[in-house]
Amino acid sequence: MIKKILISVLSFSAILYSQDKKIKKELTDDNSKFTNIGNIALTVTNFGMLGHGLRLWPQQPCCQYPKGSGIEHLWGAGIWVGAVRNGQISVSTGADLPLSVSSFSYVAEGMEFTNEVSSVIQEKSSLPDSRFYTPDAISHQDFISDYTDANQFFPGTTTPIPKHDYPLNINIHQESYCWNFPFADNFVIINYWIKNTLQ
Repeated sequence: MIKKILISVLSFSAILYSQDKKIKKELTDDNSKFTNIGNIALTVTNFGMLGHGLRLWPQQPCCQYPKGSGIEHLWGAGIWVGAVRNGQISVSTGADLPLSVSSFSYVAEGMEFTNEVSSVIQEKSSLPDSRFYTPDAISHQDFISDYTDANQFFPGTTTPIPKHDYPLNINIHQESYCWNFPFADNFVIINYWIKNTLQ
């Protein structure tokens, strides 16, 4: 009887631990931000992906143009960085998406950039009447995030990132800019700073 109770308690603890780690992974990823200044509504994330694979559509635009039209022009995209390291080719990807929404997951092969719990998308604006106004903003709506390919496990979990056995050990600082000027409202600029952290 004691063995059965102990096994039940251990099983229940393992389930709670697994659910807790899944929740932590979901808390670190932020795909809730999208540009709403200008004429393009583009979802940006803090894990290297642009768009959301239509996972949040129609409540949130993926890459809608014109804004408010319901017409999406992007399933999903992401930064890819490749290099030869010690004679071996290695590529880290922000998005390598499946063909169907039903099989899409943010915890999947081809989603190799991660962030930490404290890494949230920061918003800034150069518009004086914006609640995100700051004099150091670049555009009318800046989104700023940081992520890395150095982790081989999703942060805060024991879940390995599929087929991510040879990371480049790079940190990426990403900023997106958009404006509501009539001559500059039909594009979003994505600016990347890529840092090699290998010693």
